[in-house]
Amino acid sequence: MKSDRSSSVYMLRRSSVLAMVLALLLAACGPVSGSREQEIEGVPGAFTFSEGKTAYRHLYRRAIEHLEQNEYRAAEAVYRELIEQEPGNANGYVGLGTALGLQERFGEAETAYMEALRISPDSVAARIGLGSVYSGLDDLGQSAEQYARALELEPDNLQAHWGLAVTFNRLGQTEESLEHLARIVELAPGTGLALDAQNLMREIRPGED
Repeated sequence: MKSDRSSSVYMLRRSSVLAMVLALLLAACGPVSGSREQEIEGVPGAFTFSEGKTAYRHLYRRAIEHLEQNEYRAAEAVYRELIEQEPGNANGYVGLGTALGLQERFGEAETAYMEALRISPDSVAARIGLGSVYSGLDDLGQSAEQYARALELEPDNLQAHWGLAVTFNRLGQTEESLEHLARIVELAPGTGLALDAQNLMREIRPGED
């Protein structure tokens, strides 16, 4: 039996916790020059793209287009090509981990994220990716640890706060969950992610605003 506290939280695990890694990947290594905000279907909130440091921006662009269209196997193939071209670029492994995780191939995704961390130990994206992988494997202790380590590196990271909030709720640690949800609302009022956080807060504490 799964440890989720409700069927709606289970859906958050799949559609938001894993999908938010896609949003983080876009923020970490999207090939768009400058920055912009965009909502990805199935991902709460708007996230900033930033230019990735790579000689293969066209391949990153193609991979991200595949991810946005839910073409995860096609994205996987492009990220593997990128890794062949730039084996020392952690972003390629983060992207591969995301493509694999969204296919629920969690063991392979874990390996990819761990390789990203070997290359770049301070990769917040890889830590959040691992948090999502362990969430998918129902290893909630490891999931919480990875999200917490991401927050040590980047204390105001919205995706890490969201991952911890959902994980703590699944563990039955509602006070801790509410703290992270409240922090999301404080950091990003009016965004899609803040609205999702408020909805989950109402689910945890019905009748309270």
